[in-house]
Amino acid sequence: MAVRKHSILALGHLVPCCSPALFSQLTEHLTNELAKAPPVSMARTYIQCLATVSRQGGHRVEKLIPMVLKFTDVEDDELRDCPKEMLPR
Repeated sequence: MAVRKHSILALGHLVPCCSPALFSQLTEHLTNELAKAPPVSMARTYIQCLATVSRQGGHRVEKLIPMVLKFTDVEDDELRDCPKEMLPR
């Protein structure tokens, strides 16, 4: 878990300087893995990574929000701890 958290932080710091193509590849990979309905522990990791990438990616992440919101129905308090910014307006 510690390696996952450090990796997520590192990716978050690299997002502002990555190209749009690389950003698309990263988010596509994360969303594809999340779409496979992984175990809750892995889903949590993908969602945390998407959240970190989203904070740094700004406007480039609008299409990710609906997918992440699907996981708020999962019985896992960490997955449901969704910031107000993620809720629909």
